Amino acid sequence: EKKFKVKLIPLPKIEVRVNNKLMSPLPGPDAVSVRTISLKVIPDENFKNEQPEDTYYEILEWKLTVGRARNSPFKQTMHNPVFNVNASTDLRANDKILVEVLKVRRRNYLGQWEEVNMPSTPVIIPLN
Repeated sequence: EKKFKVKLIPLPKIEVRVNNKLMSPLPGPDAVSVRTISLKVIPDENFKNEQPEDTYYEILEWKLTVGRARNSPFKQTMHNPVFNVNASTDLRANDKILVEVLKVRRRNYLGQWEEVNMPSTPVIIPLN
């Protein structure tokens, strides 16, 4: 009986950008300046170097919620990694944008798609 050392595929990171700039938790952007919110999947660096053909990821579904005081004036589920903010989003100073990734998939070396079980870790972007 042979024992093989099998490494589990490390979870990727989700990068959230506002106006194509990587978001840091503080300080947040000005509410009036927000034009786009985009998400990108970043594979683990070691995994990418060892198995580059296994590191193509897609975000299939994510949810954007605008929090204001105790209500949510805007909620939408997205299927595109880029959201263009418009007047109906109605962002204001002191709002918080909550980004939750719901579904991610990865293409393996055989060209087959596999769903990735991502932890439910929302990203909160405070607006000034």
